[in-house]
Order: sequence, then C-alpha cells, then structure tokens
Amino acid sequence: MVPLSIIERPGFRDFLQTVIKQSYELGIQHCSNEICSGLPGIDAILCTRNTLKKTILDTVSHLKQKFIDYVTSNINKNGGAVSTDFTVKGTFFYVITVHFITDQWDLKHYTLDFGEYGKEDSYGISVLDNFLTVMDNNGIDRNMVKKKIIITTDRGSNMINAFGEPYIRLDDTCHQLSIMSKRLYDPYKENYLPANFEIAQDIRDILSQVAETLKFCTTIITAVNSRPKLKNDLKKEGATLLQHCDVRWLTRYRSIDSFLNLSDDHKERIFDELYEHKFNNRYIYREAIDNIRQNSSLLTDYCAVVEPFNQAIRTLEAEKVCTVNKTLIQYNNLELHFKACIDRRNASPAMKAMAESGLTVLNYQRTIPSTISDYHWLGLMMDPLYKDEMSLFSNFNGQRAVTLFKNYVRKYKNASAPPQNDVDQPPSAFAAFTDTTHDLLSVECDTYLNLRSSFLRTQYENVLDFWRAEEAKYPHIAKAAKHVLSITSSSPSERVFSVTGNTLTPHRMCMSPEVTSALVNMKSLKRFEEEQKQSGLIC
Repeated sequence: MVPLSIIERPGFRDFLQTVIKQSYELGIQHCSNEICSGLPGIDAILCTRNTLKKTILDTVSHLKQKFIDYVTSNINKNGGAVSTDFTVKGTFFYVITVHFITDQWDLKHYTLDFGEYGKEDSYGISVLDNFLTVMDNNGIDRNMVKKKIIITTDRGSNMINAFGEPYIRLDDTCHQLSIMSKRLYDPYKENYLPANFEIAQDIRDILSQVAETLKFCTTIITAVNSRPKLKNDLKKEGATLLQHCDVRWLTRYRSIDSFLNLSDDHKERIFDELYEHKFNNRYIYREAIDNIRQNSSLLTDYCAVVEPFNQAIRTLEAEKVCTVNKTLIQYNNLELHFKACIDRRNASPAMKAMAESGLTVLNYQRTIPSTISDYHWLGLMMDPLYKDEMSLFSNFNGQRAVTLFKNYVRKYKNASAPPQNDVDQPPSAFAAFTDTTHDLLSVECDTYLNLRSSFLRTQYENVLDFWRAEEAKYPHIAKAAKHVLSITSSSPSERVFSVTGNTLTPHRMCMSPEVTSALVNMKSLKRFEEEQKQSGLIC
C-alpha cells in the first residue's frame, strides 16, 4: 500500500502516463473493434486526493435532494424519530440519525448529518441550535420537529437542557440499562441513586467488596493489555482479555467475563508474570492478585447477575426490527431476574446484595419520566403480538393503559373506516377494560385490544408483519403505530461512530472535517440509493 499523495508526484505521474500511452498505442495496432477517441489522462484512471474528494462531494450533492424529499415525505405523512449522540474522547464528532416507518411498513434508519464540533458547541443551547439547523437543512423545520419527531438521546445534561419543552425527548434505553448494570454494585456513586431509594448498610458493605474486586480485576486486565509480549502469547493460545471502556455499553461486564473464561493455567501465568513487578520499590499488582484469588466467586456472581443485561441490550439495539415495543418487557425480565437471585436458595450474600441493589436502581429508573414514558407503554400496546404480556407486570394498571391508548389514538381520527372483527378468539388480558358500545373509534380500539397476543404470535413473525397485513382493519391505530414504533435506541448513531473509527485511521487523519463528514454521510446515501434502485424508484 502506498499513500494517495504519491500519485501527485511528477516522476510517478510521468512514468504512468508513458505506460498508459504505450498501452493505448499498442491497443490501436492490435484492435479492430471499439477504440477510445483519445488518450485518457492519468486522473481518469488513478484518483488523487483531490479527485477522490470531488467524487465524494459530487456523490453527496447528487443524492442529497432525492434523499431529503424521501425522508420529509415519510416524516410528514407518518411521523418519525431521531437519535443524536456525541463522541467525547479522542475525536469530537456528533451524529444525527432519522428513523421512520414507510407506507409498506418497513423500518428505515439513515444518517442525517455527521460532523465535527467544538467544546463550545456541546452545551445545551448550541446542541439545540445545531440540531435544528441540521433538521432544517434536511427539509424538517422546527414546527415539524415539535409535532412529528420524537428524539432519543442519552441523559447528558446538555441533551436534557437542549430538548426540553416543547420537544419530545426520551432517554436511550440501552444507555440506561448500561448505567443500571454499573450502579447495581455502586448505586450511590456520583449521587446517582436519590436518598429516598435507601439500601441497607450491610448490603452496601457487601457491594463495596464487589466493587473493589471488580476494580482490581480491571487493573490486572489493563496490565496484561499493556504488555504486548504477554498479550500476544496469550492470544496465540486462544486467550484474549477485553479492555474495559467507559463509553461502550456493558464493557465492564464483557471485560470481567473474558477474564473468567481464561483457563486456570492462563490466570496463574498472568499472576506469576505480574506478582513480582515493582514500581518505585512497591509491588503494584500484589494486592489486586491476592484479592482476586481470595474473592474470585464475587466475579462469578457479578457476571451471573449482569448477564441478562447483555441479552436485553442486544434486543434493544437492533436496527431492522422495532424495539420501543420491547422496552417494558426487558425491564420486567430484569425485575424477575433480580427477584429470582434474591430468592435462590444457594445464592451467595454478594449475589443477593447485587440483586437487591439492582432492583432498587430499576425501580428508581422507572420513576424517571423520560426513561419509562407513556411512549414505551404505547409502544407495547401497539404490538398486538406481545401487548398482553403487560398484564404480568408488577406495575400494570389496565384502566390507565387503555385510557392512555385511546387518548393517543384519538389524535389520528382522520383515518378511514373502523374495522370488522372477523376472528373468533378467547378474550385478551384487556377484555375487562374495554367496552364495545362507544363511538366508532372506541370500537376500533376495543376490538384491537381484545385480540389475543398468543394467538397472533402463531400467525405473524413480528409487529411489522401484523400491521402490513391488518392496517386496513385498524386504520387509526395503524397511523399512530407508524409514529410510535419508529422510536429506537441510539445504536444506529453508535454504529456511525464505529464507521468513523475505521475511517479515521492514523494514515487518514489528514482528511478535512468536510471530507470526513461527506464520506460518512455518503455511506448512508449510497445505501438509500441502492434501496431505491431495488424498489424501482431510481433507475
């Protein structure tokens, strides 16, 4: 591999131009079919940095208006959601992604904008100003943002300050679950858990022991990864230790789990290598190693308690299926998991303490309006395949849920005729809270709510399949569902940052912010173009 800059060197260009000329003349002598009308220039064959930059910018310019028209058409008609996030370490970029459901009930995600920001641009008012500018540049004005867009962000103070009234902002569920997994062994760190959510002192003492052992284990993992020879020797034998990273979801769990997956021989080899290491006449790893040897069961208990978070986040970070309809179910699963750990006959004091703490943190998160919101309840109710699971929740209030559902659907009263219920089914969990003697919209809602989830799961694979087939029967609910079910986590934004990490290698850091942004945006635009070609909308 050679850098693109070599193409601009005169000697290299003269050499290639000579080769191209001779090849061209040789082709004229031996070919009798189609021949180029003239000698191609070197830039037509090998691109320089400038020609590559021009190609990227031209591609973005060519596709951008078609993309804007497509996005605004769907948002205007069905509403949608937007997620936004910022990188905070190493490089400083923001990303804004848009999510919506098409008339064909396909869930779409695209990058609206990706760009560099300065420290002064990360404060609340600047975040909002930049966000509204990006939205306006993509055909979505401030009024549309207020009425048609639901915004998902983390709980950074700048995000909370930026998207207050009249905007609708929800907490990213994956971020919240990741925070919960950290706080179940350290619930009062940075004053996270309010004082009215009290945890007994004896439990807090056990949690402190767990936190200390986790910290020591992270110290050992960091030590291994900072020693190339030891790290590579272990890797050759199939042993890899994952490094904990504060800005990635569940990396503490995955890092500790990678340590537990080492063989006993590999662990002892690491301990032997580090035990005698000194710095300033002090054995800096002995305390950590002794603690881990004595309390290895704490690491096992920690992973057992946190493992369901891994499954929950994997479920909720999906891009190709709806996820807002699964949030409450995942929270309920975690509640049941914590209670099972507490009731387990042979559970250790550490496991019970972490489960008690986790249950307290979960109950606290349920009180945060932007973490567990009306939209999460609506999302599950608009998934007929799983809405009946709601009746199993400890915090289920059937009458409130039905009232919330009907009031929200009533906003979409302009849709066409009400449905006919042509399937004889057993009653659903909502039967006691419905009444089919009211107005036509109530008839539609009650008929829908009386659909039995367990029966529908035998007919449809997912919620979008149901609505694709049954939209005409429940037109008002379908209209509302297209908006609510488009709410997603910020994982599409997180994945854009992963693309950036692969793009901004040390060899490519000379790219200007403009080109970097265009390159990342082009990836989304090219995917849009390919999808349009497959659907026959672009030739």
